[in-house]
Amino acid sequence: MAHILILLAGSSFLAVLLFKGWCLRLAGYDVKGRPPVSRPVFLAGKTAMGLLWGLTLWRAAAAVRMPGEPVTWLQYSGTILFVAGSSVALISFAALGRELRFGLPNGNCRLKASGIYSWSRHPMYTGFFLMAGGAALYVGTPLAVVCLLVAVGIHHRVALAEERFMARHFGVAWQAYTENVPRYGGLIYTLLKRSEQGHDQRHWS
Repeated sequence: MAHILILLAGSSFLAVLLFKGWCLRLAGYDVKGRPPVSRPVFLAGKTAMGLLWGLTLWRAAAAVRMPGEPVTWLQYSGTILFVAGSSVALISFAALGRELRFGLPNGNCRLKASGIYSWSRHPMYTGFFLMAGGAALYVGTPLAVVCLLVAVGIHHRVALAEERFMARHFGVAWQAYTENVPRYGGLIYTLLKRSEQGHDQRHWS
């Protein structure tokens, strides 16, 4: 069951990503933005992430073709993380709509602060990190761990570079947003923050 879930989640994620990019291109949108970090580093991060996901899907497909091998608790844990991460990433794609870009936008952009973006400043990367962590647990090889470290490290640098761009672009609005929404998500943090704000409003009303 774990292997099938990995295949379903991974193939659904890739299919939606490719289909959405194709639709945006047909509509005349350029989904390729400017790399937030140097192009070689940016490509290295994407390559490491893609290789890690590829190893995961290949491992799952091999297990489905040759059933009988027991599934370890690490693989079960990895499957849960991978499926959860792909779900978060897909919700992020939907929330971005026509503003989906892989890199910094070349034209005008809007600050997303509602929906899943009220839970995380980078829900797409949060989903990617969950998928990467789950993939490394599921595959369980040194190569998978190396790919995980490279992919997460570079994508974190990308997120920080994107935040510097957003700070320059949106100024005070971005500063206010970052004070209320954590970088990579935190449901409990967000609920507590909103509870505190509601308490303050009741106190001063």
